[in-house]
Amino acid sequence: IWRDSTGLVVASMTANGKLYTTIPPTGDNLGNHTATTHLDMSSKAIFGVSSMTITGAGMSGAEPLFTVASSTFNVLANGNVGVGIANPTNQLEIKNPVSATNMQFDTSNPAYVTLMINGAPVARLKP
Repeated sequence: IWRDSTGLVVASMTANGKLYTTIPPTGDNLGNHTATTHLDMSSKAIFGVSSMTITGAGMSGAEPLFTVASSTFNVLANGNVGVGIANPTNQLEIKNPVSATNMQFDTSNPAYVTLMINGAPVARLKP
């Protein structure tokens, strides 16, 4: 066992003469990089998965945990999903970009689902 001047073990050797160091190699932490250019993968995927779990800083329910193309598809921590809506207030909220119409599905009543257009109920559906 070899120690540095502070008493920290820096290396050890087995009876067979195999040397083990305990000092981390020089360099940086691979997960601690800031990109300075685009990653060109020549149209090749970095990874492929059949399912994905995404977590983030928006655990309060107000900030998106998952966003596609700015605010075209958002999933909030509280379970609300917005398509074309940055901050959906219902479990499912869809915005029609052509007519600026919002369609919401309110599931707060367990007996039925309310379909709303721009916040006004237009139909109740029984499950």
